[in-house]
Amino acid sequence: MIIAAIVCGVLMLLLIGIVLYLILWVWGIYDAYNTAKKINQEATMQGMQHPGY
Repeated sequence: MIIAAIVCGVLMLLLIGIVLYLILWVWGIYDAYNTAKKINQEATMQGMQHPGY
């Protein structure tokens, strides 16, 4: 992810990188949302297995 951001930064000199960086940024937000959702679902399932908590 960091390497892709660096490549986009270099390509910003050609104005191509701006579009690619925005796409990368939106994809990062989407991935973070889905990862957090998965972690929360797993935590909820573990909570159901341990009713004492």
